[in-house]
Amino acid sequence: MNRNLKALKLFVGAAAGLALVSPAMAVDKFKDSVHTPRGGSYTFPAFNLFVPNPGVTEVLDVSGVPAGTYGSYEISVDWTNDFDAWSSEARAGLWSVNDGAYAAPFVAPNNGASNDAPVTLNWAGSLEFEYNGGDPLEFDANQTWGGSSANWDNIAITLFEGSVTLPMLSDIAIAKIGPGANVTGNNSGSPDVLNGTGGFGSGSWSGGDDVYELNWTGGDLVVDLLFTHADGDLDLFVWGNDTATNLLGSGLSVSDNEQVVVPGLAAGTYWIHIDGWLGASNDYKLNVIPTPGALAVFGLAGLAGLRRRR
Repeated sequence: MNRNLKALKLFVGAAAGLALVSPAMAVDKFKDSVHTPRGGSYTFPAFNLFVPNPGVTEVLDVSGVPAGTYGSYEISVDWTNDFDAWSSEARAGLWSVNDGAYAAPFVAPNNGASNDAPVTLNWAGSLEFEYNGGDPLEFDANQTWGGSSANWDNIAITLFEGSVTLPMLSDIAIAKIGPGANVTGNNSGSPDVLNGTGGFGSGSWSGGDDVYELNWTGGDLVVDLLFTHADGDLDLFVWGNDTATNLLGSGLSVSDNEQVVVPGLAAGTYWIHIDGWLGASNDYKLNVIPTPGALAVFGLAGLAGLRRRR
């Protein structure tokens, strides 16, 4: 996962209030929120794997893991190409057998590259849920390019005791905006930590996530996202809470531009989220337009749903 926020140029209309968040501060704050090791830790004995497409599974020996609750993890791998593989195509995760789900999400490394140069790959972050020491655990590894393969050596997996700290939209927000805001940007290089309508997690919305914290004064909310679809498929979301579990509206068309309308939205803090479908990135303009005509526009927006793909 790329955790480097881009250097973003923002233009805000005179009617909008905007407070910039330093990219470095935003990245550090997000890292702290999802990966704060504390208490004890356990590192599994290192091992090697030959990893082809479609992947391999290694059953971990958990007999040495001390009893306790673990909330975060680190993985490092000495990676070398075997055949037609790139390090950016590596995927790894920790599967909890008892829970039937990935405790550590099955994702790309923090530092993969679009080439076959040898590199030490790293994964780190919060577990999806708390892992109890001694429960069965499996390590899944894959190279996503069909027919490719790589050597994964000195695989080191460390679990850190502590509770899971959920990430927040405010941790990655680029800026605080208000009614009448006009913002230009590009989601290339933004962290990929959200999966469209699913909130935090990984999936088909694998482009960078641009998030804006909206200080709304109340009334009909209209948010326009303007871009050229042929240059990259962006989608638009408005969230009602900081944990991205209350989706108020989304724009998911397969043409230029997206719009979300929320009639009669109460005054408060909300989050506007821009995500790229299948890794897409693009230039965009974001407009927050409070208008009495929002309800009428909302009626027209319903027709657009007939051509939505998701």
